[in-house]
Amino acid sequence: MSPLQPIDWEILDATADDFENLEQIYLSICFEFLPDESTGRHSYRRIRGTLLLQEVADRIRSLVEMGLLAVAMDDEGHPPSGRDDLSFVWKAWFTMTPEGRRLWAAAEPADLVEWK
Repeated sequence: MSPLQPIDWEILDATADDFENLEQIYLSICFEFLPDESTGRHSYRRIRGTLLLQEVADRIRSLVEMGLLAVAMDDEGHPPSGRDDLSFVWKAWFTMTPEGRRLWAAAEPADLVEWK
């Protein structure tokens, strides 16, 4: 069994290939991207109606505190400042730490009960 909660695994999964901010993480967890090839536009369809942005932000902060996510840069591309100001959750871009990647890779998504 994975030591990660399903939401933790999904947050880490969202950061598996590049830096992501809170908005992108939330969109990847709670919405399905729907491209419209005929118009070149896209839309999103909500797939998790009960998960709040606040809950995702709280879990991101917890993952940073546990050393599984790291602040890569602020929203202007500058190096991260200290974590004393909790607004970093809303302003930063995140990446998995080596320990976060290890736990994420070791987890079997099938072991993580669906949590819609």
